Amino acid sequence: MADVDVLVVGAGPVGLTAAAELRRHGVECRIVDALPAPQHYAKAVGIQPRTMEVWDSMGLIREALDEAGPLFGQLAFVDGKPGPRMELRLPPEIPYAFAALPQYTTERLLTEHLARFGTTVERETALHAVEQHPDRVEATARSRTGAGGPRTRWRSPAARRHRRLRAPLTDARPGVRRRSGTAPGGRPAVLRWRRS
Repeated sequence: MADVDVLVVGAGPVGLTAAAELRRHGVECRIVDALPAPQHYAKAVGIQPRTMEVWDSMGLIREALDEAGPLFGQLAFVDGKPGPRMELRLPPEIPYAFAALPQYTTERLLTEHLARFGTTVERETALHAVEQHPDRVEATARSRTGAGGPRTRWRSPAARRHRRLRAPLTDARPGVRRRSGTAPGGRPAVLRWRRS
C-alpha cells in the first residue's frame, strides 16, 4: 500500500484545484474520480474575478484567458419571457473581469496543469465506504481495474456526489478541528484503503 499525504475525492473544478495547489506546495496527493472520463457538457460557465486571481497565483491565468470569453451580464427569464437584466460591472482596480468558460474546459485546463506536477486523475475509482477509528480513517475503494488505494493522513471530498462519504467523517468525529485536520486527542487522521 502506497503512502500519500492527501487523497482528493472528485475530479471536478474543486478537486482538481485542491490537488494542483497541494502539489504546487509540495504535498503529495492522489486524486480519484468514479467517472471513466470527464463529462462533456457544461454544468457552469461563469468564472468570478476572484477565481481568475487564484488562477493567476497558480500560474494558470494565461491558459484560462486564452480559452475564456467576456461575461458582461445576465438575462433572466420569468414564465418564458425576458425578465430583469443584470450588468456585471466592477471597479477599475479589480484586475480581472467576469468570464465565461464552460466547466469541461475548466476541468481540462486544471487537469493539464495538475499533470505538470506529475499527478493524474485516477479514473473509475470510487470510494465505497469510510470507517472512523480512534487513530485513523479506513476507506474502501472500488476500481474497475481492482487497484488498491493509499494510506493517507487527510481526505478531501471535493465532489457533491460524495456527500454520503462526508457525513461519516464529520458526524463520527465531533472533536475534529476541520482546519487543522487532527483527530480527537491531537493525532493526525490516517486513511487506509482496502480493496473490495
